[in-house]
Amino acid sequence: MAFFNGKTITLIAPDNPGGSFDVWSRLLAPLMGQYLHATVNVQNIPPGNTIVGQNQLASSTADGLTIGWLNIGEDITNQTKGVPGVTFDPTKTAFVGVAGQGDFVLVADPASSYKSFDDIVKAAAPVPTLDVTSGTADLALRLIYGAYGVKAKYITGYESSKLLAAGFLRHDAPVAFQEPVVFQSAIQAGQALPLLILSALDPSNPIAGKMASVPTLDKLEQSNPPSSATAKATLDELKTIVNDGQVLAAPPGTPAGRVAALTAAMQSAMTQSSLLDQARKQGLLPNFQSGPQVRPDLEAGFKQEELLKPYLT
Repeated sequence: MAFFNGKTITLIAPDNPGGSFDVWSRLLAPLMGQYLHATVNVQNIPPGNTIVGQNQLASSTADGLTIGWLNIGEDITNQTKGVPGVTFDPTKTAFVGVAGQGDFVLVADPASSYKSFDDIVKAAAPVPTLDVTSGTADLALRLIYGAYGVKAKYITGYESSKLLAAGFLRHDAPVAFQEPVVFQSAIQAGQALPLLILSALDPSNPIAGKMASVPTLDKLEQSNPPSSATAKATLDELKTIVNDGQVLAAPPGTPAGRVAALTAAMQSAMTQSSLLDQARKQGLLPNFQSGPQVRPDLEAGFKQEELLKPYLT
């Protein structure tokens, strides 16, 4: 679209460098800029989990020159818990697209007594588990633990995945839950034992071999079904949120034509083998979906408060 020719676009990654928002941003920015004949600059906005960056995105001028990531899992959690400080409605933003399917892995200290997810479930004492303060990882962990009746001691306060990984390596707790990219080096070095992963890694991932015998959430449900229909429905909703939950968006009121051009640029970038290969090597799961494709599922997620609330309070 001619509007973007020669202009500068700001892409807000609402976290510290190293997490999936940051990695996706830096993979997409040059290719989207090339398609639009524009410059796309990545702006990391920590801390405050991702609320600060999302608030800034939603309040930016609606001209298509500011885009950024929504954290749908965190947004649904904040709505369910009534967390203050959120000054925007994510369903009112202009969805550009989803770059990939989300994923998370539960890891344990190899020296601990937790050698399998079954050990976590059967533990008599609460399981000390490192957890980000809020976000999709926090939501996913609490829903999985809740669905399987895990007694947990949540250790929070980590405002980024990078800080959580550092806490795990200094033994703040024997168990932690975050994106595979965060623990990739630790798993390779034998410093983290993977117990459960939401989705199977691509074979090109450097740790795919070490993860071959690690159960996915789907396999766990097959071998050890949740104890109730409500727990199963909760895990089904979790899969939708995680699969579609990192949405690139523009501020509310951005002209539809400019949103469409941004979507086309994102889709074009997602066909490039260089991007796909690098994303998979970093533990990401490319799976482009346009904004209109994912909007119905994500809007439905905000209506599941009664289903999710018991696991989050």
